[in-house]
Order: sequence, then structure tokens, then C-alpha cells
Amino acid sequence: MEKKADSDEFPCWKVRIQSPYDSSIPYETISKDIYKDLVKIFGSSLGLSSICDVSKFKIKDFKEKWDSGENFIFRTSYKANIKSGLWEIEYLVKSSITVPEDMRIA
Repeated sequence: MEKKADSDEFPCWKVRIQSPYDSSIPYETISKDIYKDLVKIFGSSLGLSSICDVSKFKIKDFKEKWDSGENFIFRTSYKANIKSGLWEIEYLVKSSITVPEDMRIA
């Protein structure tokens, strides 16, 4: 496949985190708590400095952010995992993360 000269690619990592929140709680009810607890608190533990809403960036500005050297979340999605009964959060991040020992599954 031929790559267009004017196309932009941003190679990234997908990170999936299982929350402690019960998936029977509606997303609209729990989303603010998930955002506050998992993104703000755990984000810094994983080496993530910020969250960027890609839709609010012009491509030039996003490229500058990308080239800044900081690791950040630029897309977030939520899924109710019926098997585990918990909410899962999936992030697209600029580069790999380091999961602290106390956050790993034993």
C-alpha cells in the first residue's frame, strides 16, 4: 500500500485497566468517578501526564503535543465487562507505560 505524503500517523499503545466499579452501575452515573479516580490518580502512577481531547486539536497543534516528549492519554473508551462484573477503561497513549508493582495482578 502506498502512503500518502500528506498523511499523519501517530503510533501509540493501547492500555486497558479494570476498574473496581460494578458494571451494573450505569455509565452516566459512574463516569465522573471513574474519570476522577482512574485517570487523575492512576494516570500519574503510570507515567501519564495529561489527557488530551483529540477532537479539540488542530492537526498542527496535536503534532506539537506529540513531539513534546510527554506521555499522555488521547483517547478513552469504557466497557462494561459482563464476565468480571466490572467497568474496564481503555486508553490510547503516546508511549508505553510502567505499571507499579503494587498495581500488577499477583
